[in-house]
Amino acid sequence: MNEIAEQVAAGELATAEENFKVLERLKVRAVEIKEAGRALYPNRTDVYPDLPSIETQLRTAETAVDASYEAKLAPAVKSVSAINAKELKVTFNKAVSTNSVAVGDFTVTATGTAAANTVVDFKLAEDGKSAILLLTNAVPAAGVDVAIADGAILTSGYDKFPKFTTKAVKVEDTTAPKLVSAVAKDSTTVELTFDEQVDWTTNSGGVSVNGSVLVPGANSTKAGNYTYTFTVPTLKSGANTVQLLNYADFSANKEALTTTSVNYSADVSTPAVSSIKAEDSNAFILTLNKAVDTIVPANFTVKKGNYTFTSADLTVSYVDADGNPTASAGTTPSKYVKVVVPTQATSANPLYGTNETSVALSVAVSGYKNGTVIGNEYTGSVTLSKDLTAPKVVSSKLITYDKATDKIVVPFDKTLTVADSSKLTVVSGNVKVAASVAAVGKNLEITITDVAGLTNGTYSLVLDKGLVKDSSNNVNEATTLTTEVTNTASTLLKTGAIFGTTAVNDSGKNVITVDYGTKVNDAAASTSSYSLNGAALPTGSVAYFTTSAKDEVKIELPASYSVALNDVSAKITLNANAVKEYSTGFVVSSSATEVKAIDQVITLKDNVAPTVSKVEYVKDANGLATGLKLTFSEAVNTSSTTANFTNDFVIKTGSTEIAYTVAAPSTGDTATDNVVILNFSNASTAASGVTVATNSDRSLVDLTDISGYNKVSSFNVSAQ
Repeated sequence: MNEIAEQVAAGELATAEENFKVLERLKVRAVEIKEAGRALYPNRTDVYPDLPSIETQLRTAETAVDASYEAKLAPAVKSVSAINAKELKVTFNKAVSTNSVAVGDFTVTATGTAAANTVVDFKLAEDGKSAILLLTNAVPAAGVDVAIADGAILTSGYDKFPKFTTKAVKVEDTTAPKLVSAVAKDSTTVELTFDEQVDWTTNSGGVSVNGSVLVPGANSTKAGNYTYTFTVPTLKSGANTVQLLNYADFSANKEALTTTSVNYSADVSTPAVSSIKAEDSNAFILTLNKAVDTIVPANFTVKKGNYTFTSADLTVSYVDADGNPTASAGTTPSKYVKVVVPTQATSANPLYGTNETSVALSVAVSGYKNGTVIGNEYTGSVTLSKDLTAPKVVSSKLITYDKATDKIVVPFDKTLTVADSSKLTVVSGNVKVAASVAAVGKNLEITITDVAGLTNGTYSLVLDKGLVKDSSNNVNEATTLTTEVTNTASTLLKTGAIFGTTAVNDSGKNVITVDYGTKVNDAAASTSSYSLNGAALPTGSVAYFTTSAKDEVKIELPASYSVALNDVSAKITLNANAVKEYSTGFVVSSSATEVKAIDQVITLKDNVAPTVSKVEYVKDANGLATGLKLTFSEAVNTSSTTANFTNDFVIKTGSTEIAYTVAAPSTGDTATDNVVILNFSNASTAASGVTVATNSDRSLVDLTDISGYNKVSSFNVSAQ
């Protein structure tokens, strides 16, 4: 251990890493030798005895060396592996900042294709050094490629992990899922835990209890969660036979039948409060011996001295063991109940009086119940303490800036309000510059109001004590921060089809939807931010946000922009440095490290109506007209079985209308070419003086081009 410590101190990190591996092997071997020795002399306590004090010293020394080693490492993603067909494990060399990770930080595609395999959930390990990713689809035989953008994920010390890519990550799994445990949670609920993700859906697998009907399973939507809950027919007291039928993992390793049993005994205990503890400055949590389904504000009597808080002003909700609301906004029953007490700061009976930093409350609970069983009455007390912690800057490494708006954003650990704006001083180089300040959530936004605006260079931000305060009126301590403003822009990498794959024909206009997936700035609703086929959008184009969320834009090309063929490919572009993410100011880009345009090929829809180019007589052997042959400028579609094409046209000889039918396609003719034959219904007529026109009632015209978007243009033509 001392040798590794010396190597770390000397910066010989590669050698130290190899010796850490040797140390791990030695630890495993030492345990094996110890167990073997004890097996030889099972009745002797002096053979390989436990030495806890020495063990503690060694572990403490190892932890210290490991920490110093990790501190000197540059952040890096060490590896990506498939732990089963639906999950990947990403390993980091440093602990990750929990708040910096999101499913969108990982780009996974099928190897050899552009097909995305979206990460739907992730689970960060307790030590923060690895994450399990749950994919939408199973890993294909060729594997998946994984990419993480530069700076997308931060260490616990807020340093950026660099860009990482790996290709063809494959899964090797030939074993069916193994049942680890089966538990009866109540009279109609059984929980089954496996050693990997189970694909219940593909195989229509499920559970049968005591020979009853098959209850289908539902696939997990949580990374690393292999526990599945089944609602089953009522269990009997004692042992219940559970059969698992026709289940498999996502590598198609299948198990036809597994049989186990669960024991169930009815819980007849009376609900009771086990403990009470403070949660925050105005809330406490009750822990009960079991979940209850009825507990409301009226069940509580909360007092401060002789004053009783009005029950109706209390807020009561169910939470989990970590204090997070249960499903459906805290209405799903639990054994943990959170009670929020009103602060009443401006009333005659505030929760905290003048100069009080803590308050002792007496709490009585009665009348709560589970089903029809009323819980035991409870009387206890809890002491709540006022938040006295000053808001502080999370890290100077997280300071961002936006030269377009002249803003510098400083992140704090609490929601802020500005207490005294005169407590801010901004120095650029050696010159004090004018600036204003605003609090937005947990961010302090500093806007440079100097005539030059936010320019390149080093800025010192002097935040004197009392500049900002939190909701408990705690003010910040004085601190000075330094940040460097450069031309380098932080980017928000966008992959996939943000423009969709095809436009929509809306009243003759091609409409393109841009899905940013996050709120963006107003430049996204400007036509100048986009290009079509390498040029500015056509004159008359409009762009607008679809909702107030400002995460989606529609671009309408004018009807005058003609697309004469169905499904024409076109290149749509989000111009470089045009649009920024609203919350961060990062430029939306096709690159994680550079400001680049996003180009995408989409399909534009035909918006040009067919026109008639020729009308000819169809004649019999005697030269009499038996119909008309209409030739159009493009292919038209007469294959519809629901359209009534006999109303589309009006045929006349003089002022007399001639009834007609649309001829079925014949040799050399199809239902989707540019020719339509209209056969006269009654008798032939002289091949002269016949006119054909579209119905003046456009609602009766059904004939369209192949796209189905554009009805034939109106015409009135004499046959030739």
